[in-house]
Amino acid sequence: MPRVTKADLERENAELKAELAQRRERSRSRHRKAQFVAAPMDATTRRALDIVRKHDRDGVVEEQRATIARLVQERAALLAKHAAEKKALEEGSGRMGPIIVKSWGDATLDERQTNLILAGEETVLAFVMRWRRMLGALEGNLVWNENHYQRVIVEYRR
Repeated sequence: MPRVTKADLERENAELKAELAQRRERSRSRHRKAQFVAAPMDATTRRALDIVRKHDRDGVVEEQRATIARLVQERAALLAKHAAEKKALEEGSGRMGPIIVKSWGDATLDERQTNLILAGEETVLAFVMRWRRMLGALEGNLVWNENHYQRVIVEYRR
């Protein structure tokens, strides 16, 4: 049987403690300590790693640029669409039916009347012009006391 010295026991004890520490580091616990050992690199390895890093980064950067360009185009198209809709609404091209239903509310209209109003395709501009003609005819009747009843009916039906 070989003779065991105190130094041998201390060395073996240190090796076992190191192995135990490594096993603890490998555990799946969230609280494990990450241990990084940075080994010195030679110039060739460093250049090769830099080339790989740039190659990986270039793909990501190009993908980001393409995504940004696509989003800018989509935003420009959406802004143009909104501007066209706004201009059309300012010119009175929207339908008048939903506006009447919204302004009068459900309290004064039954379902049949609501459906009849919503079925109309009259634009806001056409509605305003029709009422302007009607009010002009009524004004002439009231101011000049002329019999414009027939004219008002004709103007209303246009």
